[in-house]
Amino acid sequence: MITVRKATAGDIGLLMELRVEMLSVVNNIPESSVSDEIRVNSERYFRNGDSITALAFDGNIPAGCATICFIGVMPTFSHPSGVRAHIMNVY
Repeated sequence: MITVRKATAGDIGLLMELRVEMLSVVNNIPESSVSDEIRVNSERYFRNGDSITALAFDGNIPAGCATICFIGVMPTFSHPSGVRAHIMNVY
């Protein structure tokens, strides 16, 4: 049975595993080719609270993830908060 839940700070290891695996698969490169800069900045992004990630599990086995990132842009009359969302890392 597939279950889905919001990732927590305790999931950072799993989030990073899935992020590196996804980057490797999408870019057709070995996981070892994902730079330390990408790893450090990805972890910082997951930790800073500007995103929410949903994790899917088949039993206890990670089956997928998706992240929504909140991005601040200059406000407009039609969008006065300036907050936008971007869905990414659907894997």
